[in-house]
Amino acid sequence: MATKSNLLKKVPKKRRRVTQIEADEKYTGSEQEFVGEVLSRDQIQHGFNYYCYHKSVKDAKTFIADFLTTEGRKDEAKQVKACPDVFVISTYGWLARMKTKGATFDVEMDIEDRLEQHIEYLCKQGSLKKEVVAEKKEQRAQGPSIQDRIKDQSDEMDGQFVEWVDTFVGSPNLFNPIIIDPYGYLQSCNCTQAHARRIKKDWEVELKEFNEALKGVDEDLKEGYSHLLKNKRM
Repeated sequence: MATKSNLLKKVPKKRRRVTQIEADEKYTGSEQEFVGEVLSRDQIQHGFNYYCYHKSVKDAKTFIADFLTTEGRKDEAKQVKACPDVFVISTYGWLARMKTKGATFDVEMDIEDRLEQHIEYLCKQGSLKKEVVAEKKEQRAQGPSIQDRIKDQSDEMDGQFVEWVDTFVGSPNLFNPIIIDPYGYLQSCNCTQAHARRIKKDWEVELKEFNEALKGVDEDLKEGYSHLLKNKRM
């Protein structure tokens, strides 16, 4: 019969859990360390295969920013970080990562020049993004303009007129013009001349369309109002 001490000895030790990357690297190999060597095309392709399998476009952008930081180009790194991911070509992120890991490239491949051109492009896009964000922040800080406020207030006041028209068209039995007091309604809304001008302008456009529909010349308008009775359009 097994003793307690023998049972304890037979308990297997817990093994360290293998990460997903470690499991995948059995097939792709691990990330390369280059230590200043000039890479062959096969080595570059192997690097591309590794990063394409394990990394994303966000990682590619981070690799470029890290490379710039390592080179002491912190301002450019900030601009790259601000750049939207859609402008990033992942291949250049992989190349930047290889350089950070110590790789150098054959001059004839023209890789470093092309990497610098892409960095310049990303910095430009990042600067534009920052300008747009700064402009939006400034607009929010300033708040809506007077014209914007008048437009919003006029649209809100105009909603009652639209409701009256919809009732007349959709439920004429419920429409009672005797109880409608547009002037009194606008007074209750503290309508100013500026509000009234905007409301009037909107309804002048509507009136012009109604008149064109009554003439029956415009086929599109004619079809659009064909569901209404003639006396309703009058």
